[in-house]
Amino acid sequence: MIELARAWFQRHHGRTFVVTGQATAGDSDSGRQAERIEMELVEVTDLRPANTNLPSGVRQEPFQLLFHGPEEPLLPQGTYELSAGDEGSLHLFIVPIGLED
Repeated sequence: MIELARAWFQRHHGRTFVVTGQATAGDSDSGRQAERIEMELVEVTDLRPANTNLPSGVRQEPFQLLFHGPEEPLLPQGTYELSAGDEGSLHLFIVPIGLED
């Protein structure tokens, strides 16, 4: 089962995930059907300020994921299903950040 936790994604660095679904209502280009797109997890970044502890009551550590995928089709910003095969899937908000040089 995919865990929405930095440690889970760090263990799966370099893994290929499959993105399917469509941008949800309220997202740009909502309703556009996504194809099955393979994306490789290339970076997991801790977003906590250095040398700080999480505030009391915070259960999740903030983190950012960076995936590399094909140039086409470029997914619009939106919520998609991210599948890890037999380990399950989850819905994730994806924001394209540009093409690699």
